[in-house]
Amino acid sequence: MNQKTNPLKQVQALHAPGRVGLFLSCLLLFWLPIAIPVYWVFRQRSEIFLLVWLYGLFIWFIGFWGRRIEEQPRPYAYYGLKFTVQSLWEFIAGITIGVGSFMLLMQVQVWLGWAEWQYLSEAWRHILPGLAVALGVSVAEELLFRGWLLTELERDYSPSRSLWISTIVFTLCHFLNWQIILYRWSQFWGLLLLGRNLVLARRLTGGSLALPIGFHSGLVWANYVVDVGNLMFGLDEVPPIVTGIGGNPLAGLMGILFLFAIGKIADLLLYRSRQP
Repeated sequence: MNQKTNPLKQVQALHAPGRVGLFLSCLLLFWLPIAIPVYWVFRQRSEIFLLVWLYGLFIWFIGFWGRRIEEQPRPYAYYGLKFTVQSLWEFIAGITIGVGSFMLLMQVQVWLGWAEWQYLSEAWRHILPGLAVALGVSVAEELLFRGWLLTELERDYSPSRSLWISTIVFTLCHFLNWQIILYRWSQFWGLLLLGRNLVLARRLTGGSLALPIGFHSGLVWANYVVDVGNLMFGLDEVPPIVTGIGGNPLAGLMGILFLFAIGKIADLLLYRSRQP
């Protein structure tokens, strides 16, 4: 069967927007027949189930897509999800950098007199739940944005263009609610820098998602424990635009500057790794 009559080959020959659109359309066709009646019966109570169902389908479908469309014998490794000793060390390094950089950001605010730590004996209770939330969020988002989407874009576009398209899509997906846009508009720039840094983290390790998953997890984990555990309180010495609107460090100038600095370090490391 030649390429003109083989539908899989025809899909493979599509440009990136066509492949991405077809992938998402097929995913919705599988998801909606169950999602619609479940939501109709259970309403808001079904939201977590529907998200888990959608992501479960996504994980299965990228395996199918990678094997049949991309003709990859190991589709998950192709999209960056690898399980090796090296990947484990990269994940540990990433989560260490994520937690460390977040805590340093908080400590700088304390040094400047903008906030204070408060040590609560029950704060340890949030460590394991925070880690579970962090891993769930980071694995889901990294496999979607830095794994599947970035890989599909890199087939047709330059590294720089692929980086910015995937990063802008990642950022915009966090602003689907207009109230969030109005209230936390400054978070846009923090998410944009975060998305860029996560792409660089994947490229630093030769395409593995272990480092970006670790770094993303570290940031979410540390933020969860500090926020839910009420380990820090602001002194109202500076406006929220500096420390973070809504208590989110990514929505403040301090967090944006920290992410910018991390990105510059990643740029330098990536540049040095490419030197002969």
